[in-house]
Amino acid sequence: MRGAVSTCLGDMYHIGVALALYKEDHRGTWPESLRELVPRYLTQVPACRNARGSGDTYGYVRPTAATPADARVIVCDRHPNVTRDPQWGSRVMIYLTEGGDVEIETKAR
Repeated sequence: MRGAVSTCLGDMYHIGVALALYKEDHRGTWPESLRELVPRYLTQVPACRNARGSGDTYGYVRPTAATPADARVIVCDRHPNVTRDPQWGSRVMIYLTEGGDVEIETKAR
């Protein structure tokens, strides 16, 4: 399961780079959806390995001018029971913030 978390972290990095390039090309505006990043910035919108074929991609909330830099823009919450290691908790949430940082949050059930 840690491999799935690592994959999501890599996906978040690639989405973050694609969003930065998109914003640079579009005078600082954010795309309406992640699908606008395809094909110029991403070959496809990545989906979490834990989506189990549902076709769901990462959650996206389009920032506005009032959105703070630490706001969550891309979310993956498909990592229940990642491991029995208490360091990881029982649920892992991965976020890409408006400022471009990737954050991992654990939540106990």
